[in-house]
Amino acid sequence: MRNANLKAAYVTRYQINLDFSREDFKDVEPGSRLVFRWPDQDDPNTINLILNRPSALRIAAPVFAPSAPTANKDAVSLKVTVRNEGGTRSGNFVVNWKPDPTDPRILSVTRGPLNPDQSTVVPFPGFVYTRGGMISSTVSLSNGDDTKSFPLAVADPPAEPAPERDLPGFPQPPLTTYGKYIGGFGLDTQYGGDCSPGYVRTTAQVIVTDTRGPANATLLGWVDPNNPRDCRIGVHYSVAASFPNPSPNYVQVMIIIKERGA
Repeated sequence: MRNANLKAAYVTRYQINLDFSREDFKDVEPGSRLVFRWPDQDDPNTINLILNRPSALRIAAPVFAPSAPTANKDAVSLKVTVRNEGGTRSGNFVVNWKPDPTDPRILSVTRGPLNPDQSTVVPFPGFVYTRGGMISSTVSLSNGDDTKSFPLAVADPPAEPAPERDLPGFPQPPLTTYGKYIGGFGLDTQYGGDCSPGYVRTTAQVIVTDTRGPANATLLGWVDPNNPRDCRIGVHYSVAASFPNPSPNYVQVMIIIKERGA
C-alpha cells in the first residue's frame, strides 16, 4: 500500500523500538498488515492490524414541544439524541442549540462520555420565538463531530390590540354649569359619540374641579350599555338655588372618556 510513517530506534542487538506517533492510519482498512522487511533475510515479519475507530458523535431524533408553536406566546423545548457511532469512548462534550439564526442566544447542555453505540437524550429548556415563519434552528457539538439544522414552523404572534387612549376630543377643558337664582336646577347631558373605528370604550370619569354653593355632577353611565362601540356617557348636574346670594351657584367638571383597540 505504502511505506509506514514511523521512526526506528536501536535499543540492543535484540530489540528495536518503532515510534508510530506520526502515523495516522487514515488509509488503512481492517485486515491490513504491517510488514517488516529486513536487509539480511528474505522472509519479512508481519503484524495484523486491528484498528479501533475513534469516537464519532452524531445528533438525531429532534423533538420540539409544542410542535406548532406561536411566536411571543409558547416556550418551545427541544430534545435531541446524541449517539456514539465510533469505536472508542468519547470525552465530555457540549451540545449547543441556536433556536433562531437571527437571534444571538445559544442554549448549551453538557454531557459526560459515551461508550461505542451508547446514546443519550439531551433536553433543552424552553425558548420563546419572537417571530413567525419556517425557522431553521441549529444543533451542534462542541467537539465538531456533528452539526444539524432542524426546521420548525412558528405561527405569527397574535395581533395585539391598540393600547388604551383618550377618546378624540377628550378630556375636554373644564366645563362650568350655572344654577338658577331662585329654584333648584337639574340637568342631564350627554357627552362623547361613536368610538374611533377599530376601538371600543373602556372607562369614563366625571371629575368635579370647582363649585360654588351646593352643586354636584354625577356620571350616569354609558348611554347604550349594550354597544361597546358607543362612547357616549350621561352626566347629571344638580345645582341649588343661589337666593339670597346674588351670585349664581355653579359646578365645574372635567369629562374623561377612554377607548382601546378592539
